[in-house]
Amino acid sequence: MIRVSVNKGYNGGEQMTINIKKCGRLVLLSLCLLVMGPLVASTEETVDTWRSLYNRSKTIDQRQEVVRRMIEQDDEALAPVLIEILEELVAQRKILSPKDRIIIDDMKRLIIQELGELGANEAAALVYRVVEESENAIVRREALIALGKMGARAYGPRIATILENLNNTRGSNPADEEKIAYGCIIALELLEAPSGYKPVFRALSAGYSQMIVQTAERALNRILEDPTPMLRELITVESEPVAKVMALEQAFGSNAPERSKVEIAILGLREGLTIDPKNMVERTVFRELRKRALEILSLLEHKDVRAVEYIEEVLNLDTDDQEKLLALDALRTMPFEESVETLVGFLMKQNNRRAEGMRVEKERIIIGVIRTLADLGDRAAYEEILRTKFVGYSHDVSRAADAALEKLRS
Repeated sequence: MIRVSVNKGYNGGEQMTINIKKCGRLVLLSLCLLVMGPLVASTEETVDTWRSLYNRSKTIDQRQEVVRRMIEQDDEALAPVLIEILEELVAQRKILSPKDRIIIDDMKRLIIQELGELGANEAAALVYRVVEESENAIVRREALIALGKMGARAYGPRIATILENLNNTRGSNPADEEKIAYGCIIALELLEAPSGYKPVFRALSAGYSQMIVQTAERALNRILEDPTPMLRELITVESEPVAKVMALEQAFGSNAPERSKVEIAILGLREGLTIDPKNMVERTVFRELRKRALEILSLLEHKDVRAVEYIEEVLNLDTDDQEKLLALDALRTMPFEESVETLVGFLMKQNNRRAEGMRVEKERIIIGVIRTLADLGDRAAYEEILRTKFVGYSHDVSRAADAALEKLRS
């Protein structure tokens, strides 16, 4: 073991103390001297010195120590030597003891991390070979991340495929799969690889830990600045209703323009209305998809008249009151003639049914329609609101009608 300490001398300068235990070998003494003093040799000589130190090291432990010391230099000039060492380690085909295998993997990990930090893109092919061949999940994870840091864009599609395969086929070692998935997601984020958007999106529902899900959510916003085309495809092509909800949420939280977010919300609402659910679970998810789309349409400042026809369908669905109230909230933010026409038509239908003694919507929905029409402020609604006072609703509906009529008159 070599220990080098620096102490203040009596004259204010620095003195170095060397403690060498079990060291009689020239290679370790040379290493110690090299670390101690400032290098005055040329860059080429320095590189040659480190290469020589590594090659003259007789044991795997000594070589590991040389690698550690090289990495501490954080010197781009040493990248070629590190690549040579990594090539040697990757080509290693000897049967190793468990201890030696651990040391070899640690050396690979350290070198790969440093090559990533140095942005040594010339090592990308070799590092990707480690991704393919290593049996150590930690080494593979670091190799994937290093490819991202190197900006090795050519490997984006391959990394995306690795993640997609992990998403689709979870094996018997979830801990290792998580490490590799994490490396893929970070690499695709750093590479801003469009080919990685779908696999990273699907990682959200592939059963990974919350840490992986949060990493994927963050990565998606960096991979594509405006993911609208990809989300448009996902929300219409994905067969799983939950994936459609996730695509809608991703659009809302993305950096896409508001107009695009509204477009995706309308698509989500349409999907929730036009696809027949296969069972009660799907029915529930599609209802949540519609509700979330309505909430987003209410929150966004940009408005699109195309949403009105789908909101009208929601009002006529046999669904829960909350969904219909959300539909009214959305229409309240859409000052279009079509919005007023939809609400007046809905109210007219309820008034007709009430006058004929038939079942109508709950009065909280009727009151909601009246108040929404008042907020939209179009006098075209005046007559139908007035009619609600004479077809047999409760005093609560009558009071809401009086308030709405007063608002429309003012």
